[in-house]
Parts: sequence; structure tokens; C-alpha cells
Amino acid sequence: MSLSLNYAEIVSLASVGQAACAVRSNTPILECVRITVAGREVEAIASDRFVIGRVTFTLAVDPEIGDEPITHLVDAQALTQAAASAKRAGKGWHGTGAALVTLDATEGGVTLSLATGDTFRSATPAGNFPPVEKLTEGDWNADIPSGQALNVLALAQLSKLRHPLDTLTGAGATHFGEFHVARRLDQASSPKLAPWSLSRRDGAVFAMIQSLSKLSNA
Repeated sequence: MSLSLNYAEIVSLASVGQAACAVRSNTPILECVRITVAGREVEAIASDRFVIGRVTFTLAVDPEIGDEPITHLVDAQALTQAAASAKRAGKGWHGTGAALVTLDATEGGVTLSLATGDTFRSATPAGNFPPVEKLTEGDWNADIPSGQALNVLALAQLSKLRHPLDTLTGAGATHFGEFHVARRLDQASSPKLAPWSLSRRDGAVFAMIQSLSKLSNA
């Protein structure tokens, strides 16, 4: 699989890792973003088992790979480095622009190559990516019990999520005023333990906080 990514798209993929990937984990697969491509549609999802971040978008350049989903795990740090290198190149800021980054699936991993000549390698980690997408589905109850407070550290972490259009329009980081906040009350023994979700109206950006205690002690 080979993808041609513009500046806004590589920034979006990197943002998923920055928002939800584990840092210096004993489980390397939790430091990766799972990128699934079907036709021109992309889903990027990451989780440290406490926070889930997901962004979906349509590629500006058709990879011509068909509609059968293709999935790769890419190290979040490699995505961040590629996005930083693309930023230094100073291209792609206003509109889709030319493809700055090529993502190529190679034996044992993924290589991110930039038009500048920079390359970043991501090895495929051992193990299975946790099936966290199941947690994003089901009955999310918008009626939040009174007295429940959302940790500000969680908001700061999740505010890193960006859709490509956030960059292309110059709107900056995603605004939480555009988000729907809900609780998954059927997944906990008490309302205080129920996970939170924040989702944009179009569903293209979704985040879930499984446990606030971890963030409170960060």
C-alpha cells in the first residue's frame, strides 16, 4: 500500500497518536496509530487503553487500492516527526497542496518519505491492537448525571485531535464547542465509573475517556 498525504492529512494522523497513544509503554503496540484505508476513506485510531482517539477523513489523492480495507500500525513518534518535517518544508498550508508525505508499506513495517528527502521508519510491533473500536459503538446516553465533572487534563489531551479540514481552513485546533458530550452508562457499575465520549457532530472526530483517575495523576 502506498498513500500520498498532504500536509493537513499527515498532521491529522499525527494528532491521533498525540492525543491517545501511550508514551514509553511496555506494550509497543499501544504507541502506534492503527491506520485503515478503504478506497479513499481513512480511519486512524489509537488508544493507551484508557483514552481512545479516532479521526476519519477522505484522502485528497486516490490511492487506487480498491475498497477492501488495508490496515497498518504506524509508530506515533514517526508520524509526529514526519508532520514536523512537513511543517518545516513550508508547503501545503493553504489548501490541499501537493503531496508532501508518502506512506509505503514495506516488509516488517511502514516508511514515511518526504519530498525533502527525509524518511522515517516504523517497524510493525508484536501483538494485537486492542479491539477498542467496539467501545465507540452502542448506546451513548446524552443525559449526564448531575454532579459529574470532566477532568480538564482530559480535555487538554483530547484537544490535540485534528481533522484535516481544521488545518486546511486555518481554524486551528478542534473546538470543543462543536462536540457532543455523553456517557456510556451501560459499561460501568456506577455512573461515576462510566466512560465519557466527545464526538463532533459529523462523527469525523471521536474521543473516549475510559478512566479519569489515570489522567488525574498524570
